[in-house]
Amino acid sequence: MKALLVTEPGVDGVFRYVETLCHFLDSQGVNVNLAYSDRRGSDRLPKLVEWVEQRGGRTLNLRTSNRPSPSDLRAFWNLLRLVRAVRPDVIHSHSSKGGFLARMLPFCGVRAVHFHHPHAYVGMRPKPGRIDPLYNFIEGVLGRVSYTIAVSSDERNFAQRRLRIPPQRVHLLHNGVDPEVFAPVSPEKKRQLRVELGLPPDRPILGFIGRASEQKDPLTLYRAFARAAAERPDVVLFHVGKGELDGEVERLIAELGIRERVIRRTYMATPATFYAGLAVLVLLLGYHT
Repeated sequence: MKALLVTEPGVDGVFRYVETLCHFLDSQGVNVNLAYSDRRGSDRLPKLVEWVEQRGGRTLNLRTSNRPSPSDLRAFWNLLRLVRAVRPDVIHSHSSKGGFLARMLPFCGVRAVHFHHPHAYVGMRPKPGRIDPLYNFIEGVLGRVSYTIAVSSDERNFAQRRLRIPPQRVHLLHNGVDPEVFAPVSPEKKRQLRVELGLPPDRPILGFIGRASEQKDPLTLYRAFARAAAERPDVVLFHVGKGELDGEVERLIAELGIRERVIRRTYMATPATFYAGLAVLVLLLGYHT
């Protein structure tokens, strides 16, 4: 079997999912091919591209961004050429731009079975944008030419109720966790990991991993941490992630006077290390649609 994965972000959660999926499919004897973009890349993206090619797969740099752009025309044409050369049995697209480019292929005669992973629809963000109705319309139309994989009941309900995608086209599959990788570590190992990460080895560390975007709501995180820090002078916040709210986050940190209590990193290639170094993992309750 041949599979083609199409994704635009080469960083953060979407990329990590794609990276893991590539390795899993290969372990099952599937010939993996990859269409990606290095506009939003990470240190692991070139390694994944090289790995796919070493395993006999074809790769394509779409060279496009997450915003609508004239470069999308060239990206789609190159993607169509790749599909005609590879002739995949299954196409699995990820996020908005990858999903748009890949799900336009059936209109050019491509008949592969298509699965799409939205990784949270644009229209699900707390504060709607001006072009959200356009995104919703496109997702609703293209959702009828692919099978959608939702990872939460909120995402499934949004697809069915707001986007009007037929229920038989939407499947709920929760993300899995490998208990061998994400397992507790000894106090000695935790201390070692903290030293390697540049974290205080003996202080309570609260951790949050997520983009600095409205969807992840980091401002609420920092306001809540400031209250905890006022009661516990030894507690530290370790936040991994960057985004369009970075400026607001930095201003809020200064306003709350918690600069010395916050450690930020933009990205970590191995999230298991992040979790193992914490005392407490902070989760923010998501919004409902």
